[in-house]
Amino acid sequence: MEAAGYLLFSGISGLGDLGTGGDGVLFGASPAWLWRGLLVLAGYFAYRAVVRASIATLEARVSGSGRERLDGMRRAVRLCYIAGAATYVLIGAFNPYGWTILLMSVLPSSLGGTSGLLWMFHFGGAAGSGPGWYFGRRWPWILADACATLVYAIVFARTLR
Repeated sequence: MEAAGYLLFSGISGLGDLGTGGDGVLFGASPAWLWRGLLVLAGYFAYRAVVRASIATLEARVSGSGRERLDGMRRAVRLCYIAGAATYVLIGAFNPYGWTILLMSVLPSSLGGTSGLLWMFHFGGAAGSGPGWYFGRRWPWILADACATLVYAIVFARTLR
């Protein structure tokens, strides 16, 4: 979602690595409006495809039927969104530029990029029923993930200068 959203961001704003601004790969590309429009279209269709693929993947893994199934899927994606937000804050806390970059760049781009998790079911979803898959809470895996995230935050966030 974030990669597809980045295409949209660069097309709309002209900023970023793919933008037509001074730091972008499309700097000087003419006409700029055409390149930005192509980025917006590519980003829209890519984001839509990612959201639809996410719904299809999730549907195969959530049990129940009807409203129960839809509520289960919504809980799963909200949890992912919140866990991602907590990870972004943790990693951003180690950024040498401080909280300013976290609040002005990291959180808007990351949370905006994954916002499809919050509204993805407007495209549909929860059709059918089935046993789905259930993954119980495994505290050793949760602890291992928390440790890996902390190590990642300490090692990689500090390298940004």
